[in-house]
Amino acid sequence: MISDLYILAVDTATTGCSVALLQGETLKAHRYDKGQFDQGKILFSLIDSVLKDENISFKDLALLATTTGPGSFTGLRIGLSAMRGLALALDIPIIGITTFEMFAHASLERIPDNCQNILVITESRRRDLYIQLFSRDLTEIEEGSSAEVGDIKKKMSLNKSCFITGDAAVKLIVEASDNNVFDNEGIIDSSAQSVAILGMQKYLKNISWYSGKNLPAPLYLRAPDVTTSNKLRKLAE
Repeated sequence: MISDLYILAVDTATTGCSVALLQGETLKAHRYDKGQFDQGKILFSLIDSVLKDENISFKDLALLATTTGPGSFTGLRIGLSAMRGLALALDIPIIGITTFEMFAHASLERIPDNCQNILVITESRRRDLYIQLFSRDLTEIEEGSSAEVGDIKKKMSLNKSCFITGDAAVKLIVEASDNNVFDNEGIIDSSAQSVAILGMQKYLKNISWYSGKNLPAPLYLRAPDVTTSNKLRKLAE
């Protein structure tokens, strides 16, 4: 039965490292570590911990899910590489969930009745931010994109009655109109729980595709920053 299936989910695309173990849609164990720059060291320690909480092993897992971005380039590589490796080793499906989808789902219980849409705003660690607009039933209204703060302000003024969430929403809070509501939670340490629930839902909608060993790819909305060393620059001259 679907309710008996164990799904392991991780989020390393945002601040820190979140790991959740669900059976069906019931949360069995969860761990969060805010060490943003130690994700590679702590991820499997957190995974081992949630498995021990439920007294199960890797072979008991039926499904994996992980965030695909946008977010920290290093964090994405760590989470995706680890979970894709596990999926191949265990021969089980893996589902990719965008950071936008994760934040939108995690906010559902906090959305007031007067808000019709969800605007997710996430960090890029540059001048621009990442944004995506959803209806409150999580239907995508627009594709995810990067935008300057000024353009986001215009979008907020045009899309009334928005619930504005995400780890960068606080940067726009002073621009809220009377019809828009800001999520006070911001960064969520239980992000992997939403990743797991969305992963299970996506899997059930298209079991045959996800069972075909299709691996999730990272969602990059801009190229990573690359710095050329002085030595290489001299060789190129």
